[in-house]
Amino acid sequence: MKRTGVMRALLATTLVVGLGVVGLGATNAGAKTMTFWEGIDSAIAYNNSRVPEVPADMVCAELERAESTALKLLDEARTVGADLVKLQADLTEQLSTRNAQLSKNIAGIAGALDRLAGIALNQDTVQAYHDIIADLHADLGLASRYIALNQALVARINDTLNQIDYQMSQRCRPTALTAVFTQALYHTVYTEHVVDERWSYYWTVSIPADPGCALGFNHNHPYLWTATWYHADKEIGGPCIHTAGDYISRWGHPGIVKVIVTSSRFVCTLTYHGTLTGTGAVPECVSTKKTST
Repeated sequence: MKRTGVMRALLATTLVVGLGVVGLGATNAGAKTMTFWEGIDSAIAYNNSRVPEVPADMVCAELERAESTALKLLDEARTVGADLVKLQADLTEQLSTRNAQLSKNIAGIAGALDRLAGIALNQDTVQAYHDIIADLHADLGLASRYIALNQALVARINDTLNQIDYQMSQRCRPTALTAVFTQALYHTVYTEHVVDERWSYYWTVSIPADPGCALGFNHNHPYLWTATWYHADKEIGGPCIHTAGDYISRWGHPGIVKVIVTSSRFVCTLTYHGTLTGTGAVPECVSTKKTST
């Protein structure tokens, strides 16, 4: 197709495409050359092939890697989309200008005919404008097509990110604390069972009825996601007392154990009442992940 000015330089440019990267004047072993629109088509198709699948059995680390890939693709697709919209606007402006020029040219010829019978029509000029306008219409159609395809890609990536976020919210957050009391050792071990060494764990204990009993609480022991509370009686060398009001049959020592679990996606507070074996309250979580827009 014929091109003029900036659009000729842009749309007739040969692109080098390899490994899904489109760039002007790039070189890459195994790459192939293609026209501008072929390059756009190839880039969108390649990015579609890179959108990660999210099967139900993905572990948390795999989900995070898939999320990282999807976010990079989303950024790339948005950049392509913005550039295509700018190109569409430029094509529209040029089409409007060419239409106005054609109308003016034809009007001028018609006026000349009125003044000078038998003048030869400048058909080449009129045809050249018709060709340019036809080319611009074709490019506008292609721009609209690839804007729509890129929007579909963005929607697919966002759907994938939503799937990842749902799975991570279901399976990659802390569960309720459990406590195991061992009478022979006079201690209770508290455990958060969804283990991720990238999370931070901040343990606390509060027991106003017997403040000294809290001295037996060992944070992050034997692991980051566990804590051990030694609560033997003072009579046998422990830190606690077991008199009325200081020891409750359904709780044991009336202390409140908490752990704040923090990751790049959430902050969760897990709570357990007492020192007897059991399962604590459902975690209270607040999302801290920045959502894509």
